[in-house]
Amino acid sequence: MNENSTIKTQNLIDISVVLDSIDAAVITINSKGIILENNAACNRLFGYTDKQIVGQNVSMLMPEPFRSEHDAYLENHLSTGHSSIIGVGRRVSGLRSDGRIFPLHLAVGKHITDGEILFTGILHDLTNEVTQLEDRARLGQILNTSLNEIYLFDFESLRFSTVSHGALANLGYTLSEMLTMTPLDIKPDYDKERFENLIAPLRTGKKERIQFSTTHARKNGSIYDVEVSLSMSNGSEGQKEYVAIIEDVTEKNKLLGIMQQSQRLESIGQLTGGIAHDFNNILTVVSGNLQILESSIDDADLVEVINDAREASRMGARLTDRLLAFASRNTLLPKSISVNRLITEMIELLRRSIGENIYLSTNLSPDLWLTRIDVSQLENSLINLVINARDAMASGGTLSIATVNETSKFNIETDSENQVGDYVRIDVSDTGTGISQKDLPHIYEPFYTTKPESVGTGMGLSMVYGFVRQSKGFIEVTSRVNEGTTFSIFLPRDNAPQEVGDSKTKPMAKSNSQKYQCILLVEDEERVRRLAKRRLERMGHSVIEAVDGYDALEKFGVHDEIDLVFSDMIMSAGMTGYDLAMEIRKIKPDFPFIITSGYANELLNTERLSKVGIKLLRKPYSEEELQFQISETAN
Repeated sequence: MNENSTIKTQNLIDISVVLDSIDAAVITINSKGIILENNAACNRLFGYTDKQIVGQNVSMLMPEPFRSEHDAYLENHLSTGHSSIIGVGRRVSGLRSDGRIFPLHLAVGKHITDGEILFTGILHDLTNEVTQLEDRARLGQILNTSLNEIYLFDFESLRFSTVSHGALANLGYTLSEMLTMTPLDIKPDYDKERFENLIAPLRTGKKERIQFSTTHARKNGSIYDVEVSLSMSNGSEGQKEYVAIIEDVTEKNKLLGIMQQSQRLESIGQLTGGIAHDFNNILTVVSGNLQILESSIDDADLVEVINDAREASRMGARLTDRLLAFASRNTLLPKSISVNRLITEMIELLRRSIGENIYLSTNLSPDLWLTRIDVSQLENSLINLVINARDAMASGGTLSIATVNETSKFNIETDSENQVGDYVRIDVSDTGTGISQKDLPHIYEPFYTTKPESVGTGMGLSMVYGFVRQSKGFIEVTSRVNEGTTFSIFLPRDNAPQEVGDSKTKPMAKSNSQKYQCILLVEDEERVRRLAKRRLERMGHSVIEAVDGYDALEKFGVHDEIDLVFSDMIMSAGMTGYDLAMEIRKIKPDFPFIITSGYANELLNTERLSKVGIKLLRKPYSEEELQFQISETAN
């Protein structure tokens, strides 16, 4: 080997080492498109070895349709000299050995070696760059289509640099307007100092992200609730900027507030129902003993005193009825009615209730659906709402009552009272003083009132709430101070109307109570039991006493002379009056049974009792009512 050959070989070795050390793929082909040389980066990029690639047509590295067109393109260049790629870099597609297609940047150089035309291509994998560009385009599309508000604003001046379409749509500003503004222009709760204190942890790097709740102000002045996620980012030229992602949570907060109010009222209702139950036991003893005392004396002055006391106990009973209405634990007598007809029949009464300085108007939908409710309870509810409206318009105003059919889409999974469905909506609207935001969450609570003590007790709206809720409906209120209030009652549509008859109290039947000579009296409250025994004995019955359901079962098993069981519903030992009735019916089917209670929960309702032939007597009851119930059972 001569010296020139040694130098030439050494140069080739050096070039080969250099080519293998670079990341770019290098391929040399001849005029037929056959691969003569390639470097290690080429093998890594396409997934072939030298043996698999050298000597093959370079089109093997191209996907269709470029593979089929390559040889014709090369022949055209050699014959005409025309080229759109040699000396000019361009983006092309490559084909890996596993069949995956990926983007490449290709630059081709043409040269002549030992009289032969060769082409050398240098290829760079663009997968990462293209992926980043696609990600940016996708993020840009998300930014433009997102309903959330998305902002980028400058680190120093706080001026907005990017604003999403969702933000523009929600706020009502144009993009050119927004680009002259800062977050302070849309956040009424913040001044510059407070906002600077808020974002200080981001500026100093103590926190990567801060989240907080606030309000935004639209261009038209309306305010809405938002949740903000704020972080730092580096802009396209390396400058720092803030990124804010905003969610409008107005509706979510509204539903959450309704759910929390419902839960609070449910807790209050449970407490109220328990109080009413105990109070009714007390009233039963007081009114019952007063009645017995009244029948035993002749002194007119004492009789008057007793009558006053009995009237007071009746007032107490009416109060517990209202408490039970709020707690949804009183007994309703529903019937299918036309609300329009009811309102029309009540209109003169309502006009007399509000006075001459208030104008009353109605707007009743002509095709209103029927609803199935307790008529007297709806009448009381309308009167309560009208009286409240009158009191809110001391200087006069306008009161309107409207009805409309409505299919509600309002539903909270955790609040089973409010369901999607067809409702008859009754709106009672006034132009009065309105209700403050502070008072609105409490208006249905018993004894809560914004009126002077001498004017209101705070039971009116709680009674309305309880009636509507027990009727499987719901109630909404909208109010602005000094602008007025609208109460909307939603009552379920009656799709299969069926009249249930008159809900008025039935006349006393002629007594047939002597059919039952021996009565098993079951009552855990000693004073109530003592009074009931005294009353039953005054009627001529013999009485066997039991202190709870278990004691009653034991005595029922040994006293064959028992003709009737008269039991309290809720007793401390755990067995309810209903449970006791079912146990006794196992021994003697259809055995006569009367249950008494100071309240009715989901276990105690007239429909369930009537199915098994059990009578219900509400506490407090008079001696005449007890005698009538026994007679009804006998009949």
